[in-house]
Amino acid sequence: MRVKLSFIFLLLKLVLFYSSTDVNGKDDDDLQSFMYRARQRLHNMAVLKPTGSEITTAIRDSTVSQDIQIDVLQQFFYVGQYPVDLIRLMNKSKTLCSKPITFSDDEITTLTSSHNDQQRRQNRIVTQMKFYRKLQEMQCANYVQLKFILPDVEGSLEVIADYVYNIIDMAYKGKFVVSAWLWKLHLKLLALREFTLGRQTFLNNHLPEIDKTLIKLIALCRQNEYLMKNYDYTIKHYSNGAARRHLLFDGILKIYDQKYHRFVANNERRYTLHIGLQHLLLSSMWRFKRDLFYDISGLRSDWESVYNEFEKYNASMENQYENGEWTAQPLEFIKYQEIVLDVIKAKVYSYIWIHLVAYQAGERVAPSDHDSFIFRINFGIGFIYTDDQIFNEVLIAICDIRGSDDGKINDTVRILSREVNRILSNYTEPNHYEQARIDSGFIERICKMENSTLLKDIGYNFDRFISTAQRHLDGLNLNLLLFYIIGNKTIDYVLPNKR
Repeated sequence: MRVKLSFIFLLLKLVLFYSSTDVNGKDDDDLQSFMYRARQRLHNMAVLKPTGSEITTAIRDSTVSQDIQIDVLQQFFYVGQYPVDLIRLMNKSKTLCSKPITFSDDEITTLTSSHNDQQRRQNRIVTQMKFYRKLQEMQCANYVQLKFILPDVEGSLEVIADYVYNIIDMAYKGKFVVSAWLWKLHLKLLALREFTLGRQTFLNNHLPEIDKTLIKLIALCRQNEYLMKNYDYTIKHYSNGAARRHLLFDGILKIYDQKYHRFVANNERRYTLHIGLQHLLLSSMWRFKRDLFYDISGLRSDWESVYNEFEKYNASMENQYENGEWTAQPLEFIKYQEIVLDVIKAKVYSYIWIHLVAYQAGERVAPSDHDSFIFRINFGIGFIYTDDQIFNEVLIAICDIRGSDDGKINDTVRILSREVNRILSNYTEPNHYEQARIDSGFIERICKMENSTLLKDIGYNFDRFISTAQRHLDGLNLNLLLFYIIGNKTIDYVLPNKR
């Protein structure tokens, strides 16, 4: 790990050296090419969800169910590129649908090609709806499987816990929502593994409610034709009565078998979701340090009030964990995770905001100063990226800025200012909130100084903040945190499948 960090630090220093030095010829061309690729990487990563009117137009002339409410549907949409191996795996997965959904070669091409092709946007929306219906078909089979296997948690805990983890993992990779009840189940299975929840307590106190939810979801799945109607979904026993299992559990239905694990092994260097979930649900992620709430030079904002609000939830979370109440009410303090996400997002937006204002104000700055900051964002993008619409708009905007383009900079600054103030005002009493704003006098004075290092200092402090936040959320990135938060706000839902 140290070797990797040293290499990254050396590379960053090299790039920053080049960006602050007069170079000519081939070296200059190489640097420009490198910066162009960094800019393109961010631009390609940024995805914008279709608007409600675009979805309505796209599904109007398709076979997609007209019963789908657009406001519900909007939360599912992600228009990035999917791994081809994931879609092929879904095509091969066994389910309990009488007419399983499959993808043609053209549909696979649509889902794995560039999402920025406006000419194919309508087709993309319809194909993505089919992709989500396939994920729902697989989840409906999961519900039946869970109905059979959960009563055997005493004899098959490891298998069941891995199975539930894989359900969540597939949804995460498919950008599909995971409802609150499944997160609760996952947490309880982790607690069983950690011996912080007794197995008999799970069977007597928790399983009846889970079973009730599964019965309701299975009924919805049948109603929407994800499950064959003439199938017996009751729990059966082996003839010898040795264990309460069904043949499904022994191999007929294995959606997440060796093929799935091979897919994960081929497409990931490490199990990010697994590491992140362990930290999010069982570790003391609430023991944050005050250094995430420090002011940013040149930007006036009230981080003290946000920190005070944060401390209230911090104390409640820690008390709940210490008293062993964590597994009983895991979602009671979801507001805490929301604050963590908001604080980091607001800080990231603040650094981009002050960078753009300082860059615009400097009379002698070169485009390379902006390129260097884009490179820094590239550096931390794996940690700070979210599917949030505003964040993707900001990414696209800063990548499109060329030189001191006052119009684009001003438009982007307005977005950032609005979003930072929206977030901060949520944690301050209305009558006491003071708008976050740039200290223009500070910026003008510092930027016009001979040999000003303000832009480099902003970039350095941005790096340091990202490093600090990553250390606190060891193994957890913001997109996973957002995935968890959205899931815990989602009611038990089955995507309509009337064709």
